[in-house]
Amino acid sequence: MTISVSSSAARPPKRWLLPALIGMTLLAPLVAVFFGVADLPLGDVASVLTGGGSAEARSIILDIRLPRIVTGMLAGMQLATAGFLLQTITRNPLADPSLMGVSQGATLAVTLFLMIVVYSHDPGSNTLVELPSSWLPTVGMLGGLAAGSLIYLMTLRHDLGPLRLTLCGVAMGALLQALALGIVAGWGSTRLEVLLEWLSGSLYARRWEHAVFLAPFTLIGLAVLPLIRRPLELLRFESSVARSFGLTYARDFSAVLLVSCALAASAVGAVG
Repeated sequence: MTISVSSSAARPPKRWLLPALIGMTLLAPLVAVFFGVADLPLGDVASVLTGGGSAEARSIILDIRLPRIVTGMLAGMQLATAGFLLQTITRNPLADPSLMGVSQGATLAVTLFLMIVVYSHDPGSNTLVELPSSWLPTVGMLGGLAAGSLIYLMTLRHDLGPLRLTLCGVAMGALLQALALGIVAGWGSTRLEVLLEWLSGSLYARRWEHAVFLAPFTLIGLAVLPLIRRPLELLRFESSVARSFGLTYARDFSAVLLVSCALAASAVGAVG
């Protein structure tokens, strides 16, 4: 058996690409700190970053901009990592967390949760009672993990592999999304504003609690990547080829899938 590798796959990446990406990653949050809706002089922002500044400037920078920046970066890192893992094991360059129904499961879970909270507090109200900041991220994460687990079990009953996983994920994701939209439509248009902020995905009103919620998932997910490097390389091939290199296909496929679902579910739960 021969394994051919295309010239595009064997071509080494450009040397300037990684430093450029690192530079952009460091520059983007710095620009976001200095520029925002509130028009602060650059000197005031610099003073806050060095430990000084007025109370108003400190509140804007430390309590509004920085939490949103950190939360957005952590969520972005998790979604990017989850997408990379899914693209690798499914051998599909277009795969994303919605493939495993994570986004749709989180949407359905949060929709049900908000509806129950509103109706249990005041059935005629259009506003949501104040909730602890960790509730929605937790509910969204659990919903996403539940959806991913359901799709995994459906796939496991037959033959665990990228094609069946993709088909089950697309079908179940569409069903979960339809259920969520049906609940929203039946709930009534006067109460849609309760859901729009979360369902649209936003960093609005994100605080340090959201960053703290995401940090363990980000750190653990990045720490696991070096440990699963070899399985990832082999999972790019067909199962028979991967097994011939000594890979325990079902175990390693499931482990990578679990990591990707956990990263995606926690990120979607935190930022929508």
